[in-house]
Amino acid sequence: MKRTVTISPVDVLFFRDSKPFTMESEHYAHSTFPPMPQTVYGALRSAAMQAQNYDFTAFAQGNVRRQDGRPVDESAKRELGSKESPGTFVQQGPFIADSGGCVYFTAPFDLKKVQNGGRRQRTICALKAFPWNKKTGMRFDTDLCADFPHLAQPNPLEDVSGVVSQDGLRSYCLGEYNVVTEREHEEIVCYESRTGLGIDREKNSAKSGLLYSVDFVRLKNGMNLVTGVENLSSLPAQGVLMLGGRNRFCDYAVTDNRDVLAVFKDDTEQRICELVQRTLLFKIILLTPAVFSAGWLFGKWSENGTRTVKTPSGAKFEVLSAAIGRAGTVSGWDLAAKKAKPLKKLVPSGSVYYCKLETQEMVDSLFKDVHCTAISDEMPQMGYGISLIGGMEQ
Repeated sequence: MKRTVTISPVDVLFFRDSKPFTMESEHYAHSTFPPMPQTVYGALRSAAMQAQNYDFTAFAQGNVRRQDGRPVDESAKRELGSKESPGTFVQQGPFIADSGGCVYFTAPFDLKKVQNGGRRQRTICALKAFPWNKKTGMRFDTDLCADFPHLAQPNPLEDVSGVVSQDGLRSYCLGEYNVVTEREHEEIVCYESRTGLGIDREKNSAKSGLLYSVDFVRLKNGMNLVTGVENLSSLPAQGVLMLGGRNRFCDYAVTDNRDVLAVFKDDTEQRICELVQRTLLFKIILLTPAVFSAGWLFGKWSENGTRTVKTPSGAKFEVLSAAIGRAGTVSGWDLAAKKAKPLKKLVPSGSVYYCKLETQEMVDSLFKDVHCTAISDEMPQMGYGISLIGGMEQ
């Protein structure tokens, strides 16, 4: 059963980036938003374990039992797993949502604002990918540059750097770019810088050289985090969890039988499917960051590291080009092992891949493996690599 968890912060939040922040060598810690999927996944998993009265010390040593010594329920044990395995609990998210239930997503990187007349008059359009060398006679050293996304437009272009609503992204997937509207990050969150001092415990005074500042995130009124979950019946319907650095408290509430990506399914999915069947061209849009073993390409599906991709259900397509943001990194702290997790490169959310399907008979297989599914090579059950399929012009 698909469920949606709404997380409402009680105070500011802190989600530190992957840059080093070592005492006496660094003095400023940057915060990112939204948090990485593994951060929210870990918070929900810990909240469920707390509700089941887990013995966390024993869990870190590889033993799954309650604090009173009794065995854990088999259903909870199956969902929450062990130190070595996360279990069957699966997440789709996290995303941003307002009090009305509207979900917001990172704007696709191929969306641009075109200035029309006045300084404040702008329309939103999307970049296109076509073979420059065939239509213009231009030559490139690599095949990728030959299909580089572009927009033949005399007016200045600006990035759509904010977020788009679920209805706006739905229109984007259907090729209706002119009705997409942007919501600026400043309308959703604000950053608060706080300064602290290191204390010399022996002298009970400020320690020399330990002045530091930290960026905290405060969500604007009415804004929350939401994430879709499956196989997490061990989590109570509502409660309190600790999220991010400094273990900040958040209220949460679970809504049963609600799919956080429902707006992209059923009729919408059918309409997108018809667009792909007509042209065999489509886009893959990443809603959450993804870790691919082949860099920016789909490593586990790529044929010999090329741009030819074959999904588990047999859909075969070619990656023509891509509009990808700057590569990010993800790490973290392993509480059980008491050490830092390996640093991994990731493709950011909002990245767009332009693709061409081999045959019409593969459309159903394509949607089964890619649409509203985690396609990341690593940590897909935590919510990395959640993707959508969008229509694409000829």
